[in-house]
Amino acid sequence: DRSARDYATGLRAARLFDEDAAVLCRTRCRIAVLLVEVDGSDRDAALGTGAKVLEHSLRRQSDRLYRRGPWELLVLLTVNDAAEAFAHAQRLQVALGARRVDGFIGIAFADPDAPDTGSHNRRTSARLLQLATTNLAAAKKRPACRIYPPLFPPNDPPAVVATVVPPKAIDWERTERMVVGDPLPQGQP
Repeated sequence: DRSARDYATGLRAARLFDEDAAVLCRTRCRIAVLLVEVDGSDRDAALGTGAKVLEHSLRRQSDRLYRRGPWELLVLLTVNDAAEAFAHAQRLQVALGARRVDGFIGIAFADPDAPDTGSHNRRTSARLLQLATTNLAAAKKRPACRIYPPLFPPNDPPAVVATVVPPKAIDWERTERMVVGDPLPQGQP
């Protein structure tokens, strides 16, 4: 089916993301969505190079790469935790940098054990895409980081953690609530 592939890059079309992510959202696995926007003086060339770099950087057969928007690529991964999702994002960022492709990455992580709130269900493909898009916009506002949200090991010195604008912790539940504007539960700062 030709409509399942993007003509310019040869990657899966974005419409397939909804189907693939919906299947994973119904399972009990933890998934991460990485939304990568490539940038450069020649964005079309950067997109082609970025697509090839990311395609070769995804190591597992279960990892999926899609074309979304004019200069955006979407990565769907199964991971063990948020730290692994962040490690994948860092690895992809390094691979892009090695080929002189500038990129920003927004991460969305879905944990089936995290409680859903009344205002949304974190375990939907649309919800994950919305959060990844929001986090991509936040990454573009912080060009020094290029990946958002940041993930810090708990043993980082307070001086390092204090230099970062919120979120300052590894609590991705809190990070998501801050990004989408949900109220924090009582007793949390």
